Formats: sequence, structure tokens, C-alpha cells
Amino acid sequence: MLGWEMGLLTPIEPFALDLATASLTTPNNYDKIPSTADQTILLYAKTEQRSQFGNHPMGFINRTSWAPQAIPQLPLNSLIRDSWDSHQLVPFIPIPKSKPVWVDIILNNLDDDSHPFHLHGYNFYVLSSHRADHGWGSYSPHATAGDAAIKPDLNLVDPLKKDTFNVPRRGYAVLRFRADNPGIWMFHCHVLFHMASGMAMGLQIGGDEGHTKINSEALDYCKSL
Repeated sequence: MLGWEMGLLTPIEPFALDLATASLTTPNNYDKIPSTADQTILLYAKTEQRSQFGNHPMGFINRTSWAPQAIPQLPLNSLIRDSWDSHQLVPFIPIPKSKPVWVDIILNNLDDDSHPFHLHGYNFYVLSSHRADHGWGSYSPHATAGDAAIKPDLNLVDPLKKDTFNVPRRGYAVLRFRADNPGIWMFHCHVLFHMASGMAMGLQIGGDEGHTKINSEALDYCKSL
């Protein structure tokens, strides 16, 4: 590698950072990460070619392949939940006033390539990640037998804090965040053609579960376009 110093081209010692094992150099004491989360969202990401869709590669999270809201063609925060179409996977996360709410996203990557997943509106802590060298490396807190039931060691002391993390091939990541920013936030693979093919979803944080109190300003703005 080469770099500029005092107007002269000088060599710079190359280095590599292993994100799978990286941690904060000094603990971030702002959040006081709890030992357990209040809510866990279990996800499986996969690219599939299905004959019913003309064998066109499509991204899925669980059984949903995301596409923009079709009818009516408006953003989700301007519609009640009953109006959202079948392409919208949006778990609800309530925010009680009594205490902070911590959420775990357990994201299993079923593909043979890694996926850099990005969460809008938040940073998260990477408590654990795993890649399977042979077979499948999924994890489910609901499994009672097999490799999927092996609980990961969680780093609650000095985990990496990010808004994007590369989830290993045939592996998983445990991502924890403090849900204190209300809204509907997108969670998606940051490879844009993977996101466009459907590997995306949302998180509805706060409000009412039926999303009956819509954002009237957003609705009026969209109708004016």
C-alpha cells in the first residue's frame, strides 16, 4: 500500500482487521448491555430460484420476499397495517415507558456467500457470529437438539457496535440493540441487487401493533406528488 506524507509518496505497512473477532478497544459503558434481551426476532435469509416465479433469483427473509408496497402505492407509515401487502415482513416491537427494551436479531444466513446486513435508524452490538466450515451453521433458541440448539457464547463486555455486519455464509449473527427510536425501519442486505431481489424487511418500533395511528403528514405529502 502507498500513501502521501509531506507531499511525497511513501510506503505504508499493510494491515488487515478480522471483523469476526474484532471488539471495542475500550468498553462502551453507555448502554450497559443486559444479560438477556426482552424480545428475540429469529430470521433466515436465503436466495432462491422458484419455478413459480420463472426461476428468477429472489431474496427471501423467512418466507417473505420484499417488494415495494403495491396497492395503494404509499409508504407503510402512511397506511394502517391491514393495508400492507404480503411482501411486507415487519415484526412489531412495543416500547413500554417503564424500562428500556432490548431486542436480539438472530439472523441465519442459508446462502453459500456472506451477506452484509444493514439496519436503518439504529446501531447494534454484534454479540456473536459463526460460520460453518461443513454443513449448516444455523442457530435457533427454540431448537432442542442438533447443532442448531448449541447456544453461542455472547460477548456482553466489549462487543463491536455497528449499523452493518457481514453475516457469514452458512452461519449466523446475534445482533442486539436498544429499541428507543420509534418508527418503521428497514433491515436489509446491503448488496443492492440482493435487496432489490427481496432480501429486505422492516421493524415497527413503538406505536400500536395494528399501526392504526398513521402518519397523516406523510400521507398528505405522498398524495401531493
